[in-house]
Amino acid sequence: AGLQPARVARLVLLSPAGGYGQAASELREARRHDRLHNLETLGPAGMADKRGAAMVSAQAAQAAAAGDAQAAALVAYVKATMAQVIPAGYTQATHLLSDADLAGLLAAVAAPVSVGSGSADTITPPAGCEALARGANAPYLSLGPVGHACALEGPDAVNALLK
Repeated sequence: AGLQPARVARLVLLSPAGGYGQAASELREARRHDRLHNLETLGPAGMADKRGAAMVSAQAAQAAAAGDAQAAALVAYVKATMAQVIPAGYTQATHLLSDADLAGLLAAVAAPVSVGSGSADTITPPAGCEALARGANAPYLSLGPVGHACALEGPDAVNALLK
C-alpha cells in the first residue's frame, strides 16, 4: 500500500500483528525461534491441532469443547485451514513478522486506513490494535467478543467494517 499508492483506495487491517521490528533483538529472535521450532517439531497439522482453538474466542473454544456443533465446526474449520499452511511460506512469514514494524510501514500509506479486532483476541490483543490505529491516525472498531479469526467468528461485524 505504501509502495503502490495508486492501487490502494482503502486499507482495512483485521487483527493486525505489529511485528517485532522495534523490539530488542533477543525478543525478535526468541519469537522467530519459537515459531520455527513449532513448525519443525509439530508440522502444520500439529501446530493447527495445538493452537487452532486459540484463534477463536475462549467462549467459542469452550462451547466447541462442550459439544456445541456450530462452535465445533468453527474450530474444526480453523484447524483444517491452519493445517494447510505451506512450511516455506510460514517460514518466510515468520521472518517477516520478526523484522517488521507495521506502525512504521503505515506512515507511508496515503490511503485511508481502518483497524478492527475482536475484544477476545489473545493473538493480537485489542490494546495493541487500538494503539496501532491511533499511531496511524486511523479509526479503530471493536468487532465484538470474537477472537483472532474474526472474519470467521464475527463475519457480520467484519462486513460492516468493510462497507
